[in-house]
Amino acid sequence: MSKLYFRYGTENCGKSAALMFSAYNYKVIGKRVFLIKPFDNSKYGDKISSKIGLESKVSLLVSDNYNFSNCFRYWEENIDCIFIDDAHLLTPNQVEDLWYFSKNIDVNIPIFCYGLRTDSNNCPFPGSVRLFELADVREEVNSSILYDTTNLYFRYGTMNCGKSAFLIFTAFHCENDDNKNVYVIKPGIDSKGGEKIVSRVGLERKVDLVLPDTGCVADYYDYWNNNYDCLFVDEAQFLTPQQVQDFYSFTEMYHKPVVCYGLATKFDSRFFRGSGELFNRATIIEKISSTICSCGEEANVNARYVNGSFAYEGESVVIDGANEDTVYKPMCGKCYSKKMKGRFQ
Repeated sequence: MSKLYFRYGTENCGKSAALMFSAYNYKVIGKRVFLIKPFDNSKYGDKISSKIGLESKVSLLVSDNYNFSNCFRYWEENIDCIFIDDAHLLTPNQVEDLWYFSKNIDVNIPIFCYGLRTDSNNCPFPGSVRLFELADVREEVNSSILYDTTNLYFRYGTMNCGKSAFLIFTAFHCENDDNKNVYVIKPGIDSKGGEKIVSRVGLERKVDLVLPDTGCVADYYDYWNNNYDCLFVDEAQFLTPQQVQDFYSFTEMYHKPVVCYGLATKFDSRFFRGSGELFNRATIIEKISSTICSCGEEANVNARYVNGSFAYEGESVVIDGANEDTVYKPMCGKCYSKKMKGRFQ
């Protein structure tokens, strides 16, 4: 049975960007994606667009009186997943049609709706109310940062979930919407992109510091405190435990947030050195959910393939893209467990 998702948030939280990250990940594994947006949102015409520069052409523009049942047969025969931007502008009847479709087909076609909860007067949109009532999964899209606090954030996910893209978007939001000075860091062990953070969807940003394993975070305390409002760390799983502890101490001493993005576990399902310490130290831990396994379930582990074969063992860290023979695939726990059983057969 398919699921109806409602991923909601406030203005400028990155809903449209998150939709495009997730749709991109579906396309990467060969899924057929169908994009919809209500005609009431005439901004950008027949495109979904994000403030950071991403855009995608929609498959269907719908008016208030459009009946989604017109699409049911086509979707069932030709589509693997459906994404709807500005879903708060749907009518309650349209939401009911989507829910009915998800519960009355034999194939798994998830429907992801992204939208606002309330308008500028804090009044709920009728479409949002019905989505909250009927959605199988309700998830908040949150890129906001609490300033002047002692928060160490750890925002984690699997390979290809859009971690770096979310960091770039959130840093952009802090600078352009909140007028904050941000400082961006990445560990030196991450050789991909050189002195830049690069995302598979095409976004990139130059970092302010490439931090080596031997780099002492405490040496930068005064400089960061005097010049910046918040710090961002990409690929934070590669930090040393001492560096994580020092970032935590910085937030405690200077009441400025440090926002870390990274993987939770290696290909063998064990913590990276940095992520293990972040789970111990972080005051706010948030999962980035936008990747799926080839079976259609949400991915939560990272499988390594070498020369096309599932890897049971090998070097603890092999940087994605550094070796043409090695690739990583996000996988659900069930599929990963089945692959691991092959080790003993």
